[in-house]
Amino acid sequence: MLRTTLWGTLALAPIAAFVYLFVHAFVSPFVAPAPAPEGTFLGDWWWAISGASIFLIIIVFLVHAMFNGWVPRDKRTLWVALIFFGNVYVIPFYWWHYIRGRG
Repeated sequence: MLRTTLWGTLALAPIAAFVYLFVHAFVSPFVAPAPAPEGTFLGDWWWAISGASIFLIIIVFLVHAMFNGWVPRDKRTLWVALIFFGNVYVIPFYWWHYIRGRG
């Protein structure tokens, strides 16, 4: 159960990050304050940390799709291509089909 919860959190985290960043970018600064003030480490490196985290999650799911025994051999290339090109929009579907009920 813990493994599937962790994978589910990883699958949905990039979408949650995009929603947060969308709200932060398009809503008044009074509604969505900056994550950290300018001049601090987190304030200066916020976009790099966010982007690298999402990129790492995509790489983890790409590797998982290549070596997952539950994915039929003829669909592995399809899932790798879908995750590569669809990124965070496809990862929750992959998690739902091949990870959710297996842990």
